[in-house]
Order: sequence, then structure tokens, then C-alpha cells
Amino acid sequence: MGKKLLREKIMNADEYSEKRIFKRINENIDVRIKIEDNDLYNIKKRESLNISASGILINHDKSIKIGKIIHVSFLQPNSFEILQGNARVIRSEFNHELGTYDIGIEFHNLTNDEKKKLNYFLTYIK
Repeated sequence: MGKKLLREKIMNADEYSEKRIFKRINENIDVRIKIEDNDLYNIKKRESLNISASGILINHDKSIKIGKIIHVSFLQPNSFEILQGNARVIRSEFNHELGTYDIGIEFHNLTNDEKKKLNYFLTYIK
């Protein structure tokens, strides 16, 4: 798996949109991320820039290594249901406008039902 990650290419926004199968919306959602670093856990509250049923884009004060597995949790839009699980960092780039890093993460263990439910909320909230 390590060799695969080394060959992984960071995609630009156009390439991301071609691969999307779920609706993505610009929505600010409070997200908690838990990052393991040398057996210590760093828990931070962040705000999302956009979200879909397959992943979320957050801003963060530091870059996170592509391929890193992190734990995420957030309140599903327009509900009181908390979604949480592991996610893999697939994008990490400096955002000059915000002075932070855009971190794209892909959900790993949301069930198909959770993805469908999240996609439903995202489709009808706008």
C-alpha cells in the first residue's frame, strides 16, 4: 500500500468532479477530527468547506500527509444524527485566501445506508 500512496497523484478540482458519484455542496459544518501522531491523539474542531456522501473538505492550520487515516465525526446536516468513522486524506494543499490548508478526506466506513441518507439530506437542503 505504501508504494501505491507514493505514486498517488493529487488531482485538481476538475478531475475530482469527474470522479464524483454523490452530490457535493458548499456547506459549513462543524467537524471533529482525531489525528494519531506518535501514539498521541490530537482532537480538533474544524469547519467544512464542502461535503458529499463520499467525503468532506475541511480547512486546517497544518498540512496532513496524503494517505493518513484520521477519525472524523460531525452532525449530519438538518438532523441530530452524528456520523462518525475513519477517513483517508486524499488532498492537502495550502489555501492562500484563507491562510490554512484545504484537506480533502474520503470516508472509509460509512455504510451504504448512511451514505444514501447523507446524500438525501445534501440533495434537499439547498
